[in-house]
Amino acid sequence: MISLLALAISFQVPDFGGVAQIRAIQKLNFLIGEWKGSGYYQAGPRRVEFDSSETVKSAAGGTALIIVGLHGGEVAPGRRVVFHDVVGLVRFNDKSGKYKLTAQLASGLSNEYEIKVQARGFSWVVPNPVTKQEVHYTMTL
Repeated sequence: MISLLALAISFQVPDFGGVAQIRAIQKLNFLIGEWKGSGYYQAGPRRVEFDSSETVKSAAGGTALIIVGLHGGEVAPGRRVVFHDVVGLVRFNDKSGKYKLTAQLASGLSNEYEIKVQARGFSWVVPNPVTKQEVHYTMTL
């Protein structure tokens, strides 16, 4: 019996982070689905409203989320445009204990951000190297 137990232990597959990643990503599983809504961004005194649609799916065995989003609005009476077409990958690094969001935009730009998970969403900060200011984003469902 002891030799069988030792044999079983020697054949266990090590956890390369998947279990910790799945547990961390599960905190965001409430986002999974198809969503439509509205939002706004504030640039100084200027407030710009927009409509959004996003599809969020679990991926890579539950270790990541994929977010596909389209965001647009009316730029002139009767003229609507998409001004943010993006796909994102959210994952958790179990060694650093941090969540990361990699965003690929239709413009060809790609960026990676650390995100802070909150009760019903997450937030992230984007530094603006030109103005030396930061843009703060908050997604709340």
